[in-house]
Amino acid sequence: MFQLSENNLKNAFMVYELDINKRFYSDNISLLLSEEILKVNIYENQLNEYINLYLSLSNELLRETPEIIVELMNNPSLSSENSSGVIDRLELPKKINEINSVKDLSQRKMLFDSGNILVSEENIIEYFLLSENQVNDSLVDKINTNNIELNFQTIKGRYAEEILSSLYDNLVIKNSIDTHKYISILKSFELVYKDGFNKEGIQIEKIKELILAGIIEVTMPNIVAIMKKYEEVVYAFVKRDMNTFIDVFGQEDCYNQSVLIKLIANENLTEKEKKGLIDTSKENISILNSSYPKDIKAYIVQHKFKESDLPELISSYANVNTKLQQAIYDRALENINIIIENEYVVDKALLVRLLLDEQTENKKLLFAVNVEMMTFNELLVFIKKLDFPIEFINVLKGKRPKFEVNKINKLILDTYLDRNYINRIHEEDGEYRVYGKRIL
Repeated sequence: MFQLSENNLKNAFMVYELDINKRFYSDNISLLLSEEILKVNIYENQLNEYINLYLSLSNELLRETPEIIVELMNNPSLSSENSSGVIDRLELPKKINEINSVKDLSQRKMLFDSGNILVSEENIIEYFLLSENQVNDSLVDKINTNNIELNFQTIKGRYAEEILSSLYDNLVIKNSIDTHKYISILKSFELVYKDGFNKEGIQIEKIKELILAGIIEVTMPNIVAIMKKYEEVVYAFVKRDMNTFIDVFGQEDCYNQSVLIKLIANENLTEKEKKGLIDTSKENISILNSSYPKDIKAYIVQHKFKESDLPELISSYANVNTKLQQAIYDRALENINIIIENEYVVDKALLVRLLLDEQTENKKLLFAVNVEMMTFNELLVFIKKLDFPIEFINVLKGKRPKFEVNKINKLILDTYLDRNYINRIHEEDGEYRVYGKRIL
């Protein structure tokens, strides 16, 4: 029997003119098997002793061919210790194509874990089954470093639907998979969630991409489930299919006003999408203390105006953009009597515009309750423009006219008195007698 040692092995290789300079330590088995006599005397008759020697020659990585490694792993004479030793040092330039070509299940798993088996759809499934139907960190790592695009439709029919579904569900919950690969792989299964997505602990970014890719479909069970567990990405349903979302979300079992308000404020949605959501609202919407874009605020005031916003809106009219000003103006016209009755503070620019508009009702009373904000010249202008009695001018010329006793006259005359435009007001015989000053 051939006496195994490093020198004897080198000498034997040199006899057969085998390259011992570049390949002796990295693919020794390939060299050995290239000569039949060496194969018979050493590989077949002294396998474990030879592998022990090979592994002891250096710490270099072993770079054999996949065919030789498969043959070696399937050799019943190879000890488990030596098989593990080889796999630990193995770095195949070309991967083993089929995981099932290796008979021993533990060797399959070790070879895959060490990166020496091709990351293919079939090999992934087989490894998944070896791992007790779990997607472990090793499989995730292989998926992330794999450069081949995976398409699980190519093996449909080779495995039971239950196996594919189990792998699919296990992949979905793996946050550590690269998001691009994650979505690409899941889409290739052509499976979708329709009846309520119940997976927890998935990264928000991945949930968003699952919705955008249509893997989580725009259905009522899914919307309800995502609102409960991942509310911050409900907007992705709108991006995926706004019309379907609005139709479904508007139904009683799905509708949620709080979620709707957050969607309208979401920066990821376009103006068109937000307007569609506003139209869906079953309640009027406040824009006070909101972060809505300016044009969206105007749209809300136009279409879903909340009456309780009225006092603040009409008082801040001058501080908003043109579109919102017009919307506030339209609502003020509609609610002019409420403004008057409650004596709301009206921004001066809005007040002037309302007083000049022929559509405005009760202009005289509106003027009277806001007369204190008018300058002297403005007061004169509107006294004439609103056809107030000429006595309001005459009293400023030092005359002592009489006025009907009513709220409008009292408000204006009190302002005259407060500003020292007149001397005094005296009520007699059911009329106001006013003692004017000559200031005109």
